[in-house]
Amino acid sequence: MRILSILIFSLLFISPVAGQYYYVAFIKGEVYYQDSLLKKKDRIEIKGELRFKSSKDYVKLSGPNGLFTFSGTRESETENEFILALRKELFPEVRHYAASEYDHTPQPKNYFVNQGKDTICFFDETVFINPIPKLKPGEEIGYLHETPQGLFYQPAFIRDSFLVLREKDFLLKKTNGKHPKITKTAVLKVMDKSEVLTSLSSHNSLDSATINYLIYGLEYPLFEYILNEETNEFEEVIMNYPAEILDEFGLVRFIKKQSFIDDLQFHLDQCKAKDMEEFLEVYQYQDYLDEVYPTIYRLAGSKVLREELKFY
Repeated sequence: MRILSILIFSLLFISPVAGQYYYVAFIKGEVYYQDSLLKKKDRIEIKGELRFKSSKDYVKLSGPNGLFTFSGTRESETENEFILALRKELFPEVRHYAASEYDHTPQPKNYFVNQGKDTICFFDETVFINPIPKLKPGEEIGYLHETPQGLFYQPAFIRDSFLVLREKDFLLKKTNGKHPKITKTAVLKVMDKSEVLTSLSSHNSLDSATINYLIYGLEYPLFEYILNEETNEFEEVIMNYPAEILDEFGLVRFIKKQSFIDDLQFHLDQCKAKDMEEFLEVYQYQDYLDEVYPTIYRLAGSKVLREELKFY
């Protein structure tokens, strides 16, 4: 009886961290755990060492207390590796977080997405919440893709006055057996398509095209002053451009929706968050989403959490 009492007493005071495991959510660079190179979804215990090949390498670990990001420190100037000894103090149950610094205010040149020229992720057939601007007869919405082979124009797909982003509109026809790699894209309101197409061969970048024949969307017209030779006076004339840039994207990646759902479900199972705010802010998975799926949560990821995972 005494032995049983001692056993029960000992179990009560075992650290809650003991026996817990964390899973690799994301790796930047080359990271080792106990001399084994880590890969996504690997499981590790809260003991031993993480080794990083450079000061820029890091790993995100997902588990019962949320998401944690770790990098290493060099023990001496002669060491080529960066080390971090894992211990329970690095995985606190109470998490402190700051309010989101994301700016929801639309910015110039960001008609659809407040993201600028950064890498951005979408589900196939993402529908933007902002309707397209009103179009006159003959006008259309299109993409101007920048590639190492030059500029390519692709009409956009519009459904009920809303832009639908389709993966196939970002897959250009093969040249020399390969699809040109799109590095940047401008979303255009095209007023004169023939002039836009004619100008493609004259420019090899969006920056060049912008300087010469595109204009960023404005709420008011631009004017130029032309000398009237008969009156010898300058006259104000509205400047006409073949297209307006409504928005710009950097590298665009399309994410399979089911893969996104499965990944989030995996991390939800680890931390047992009670609601969306706790999952994203307290357990800090917002950082994970921003890094692995840039912008996807802002556009469609929150809807997936609510509708597919029943998480609010």
